[in-house]
Parts: sequence; C-alpha cells; structure tokens
Amino acid sequence: MFLLDPLGEYAFRPATETDEAFVRSLYSITLRSQMPFEQTNLSSDEIETLIQYQFDAQTLHYSSNYPFADISIIHRNDEPVGRLIIIEFEDEVRLGDLMIMPAHQNRGICSYIMDRYVHRGLETNRPIRLHVEKANRAFNLYQRKQFAVVEDLSSHWLMEYQHEPHRSGTVPQ
Repeated sequence: MFLLDPLGEYAFRPATETDEAFVRSLYSITLRSQMPFEQTNLSSDEIETLIQYQFDAQTLHYSSNYPFADISIIHRNDEPVGRLIIIEFEDEVRLGDLMIMPAHQNRGICSYIMDRYVHRGLETNRPIRLHVEKANRAFNLYQRKQFAVVEDLSSHWLMEYQHEPHRSGTVPQ
C-alpha cells in the first residue's frame, strides 16, 4: 500500500466502502468545475444523471482494470477532503486520479502528493506517468512538477516525469 505520511493537518488513509457517498459528491463537484455544462441544453436532472453515469463508469473501470490500485482518502480532522489513486505497475508508477474539495485546494496538498509520487517512481526506478484531460487546470501543476506531454490521446494527454524540466511552456497542438 502506497500510503503517504501526514501533511500538517492533512492525513491519508485507505478508502473503504463507507467513503462512496463522499467520493461520489467529490466527483460531482470536480466534474462540474471542469465541464461547461452551462453551455449545454441539458436540464439539471440530466446533468446529474450524466455525472452519476460517469462516476459509475470510472469506478467500474478502476475496480475491473486496476484492482490492485492504492486508493486513499485525504482528510483533515477526520473530515474527508479528497481522494488519491496510485497504480503501481511492474514497469511504471501511475497517478490514477487526484481530486481535492475546492475549499482545500491551493494549500500545497497536490504539490506534496506529486513530490511523493515522483519520489516513489524514482526510488523504484520506474517511469512516473499520468493522464490528464486537456481542459483540466491541474495541467499547469504537472508542468511545474516537471511532467511533459509524451502522447496526445485525443481528449487526454499522457504525461511523464522528466528529470530535466520541460522548457517549452506550451501546450501541444
């Protein structure tokens, strides 16, 4: 189990089935912040149904394809504030997912996680990779943490940690 040490008032624990309602809510909040739902003709009920369908599909994808993934809940004073999924393959370490409640963003949590995640890959001599949706604002954090786009996957980019900083500063076209 890849469980992180506490970061100040934030701690990490393995996710359990009792966390589903929190993770479902966190997923909804995260997806709503990333997707331009207001630019669609979908009703509130249709948007909620779509988000729940996407959550169920993601949950099934991870449980079916990566049953060995390390899934942690990030909490502060016993209140859940985020979720982290790390997938350790024989030949790579992959950040599966990282979501933080908006009220807890910009407090260094993601930087701390990224630093530890990179350290895990380096100490085991494996490439460190992640997928990121092109509209996800976390892309800027990943670039600052020396991840570079190595493949365009249509709606996502595959990024990999580079020992030397990615200097172009531009998003691939």
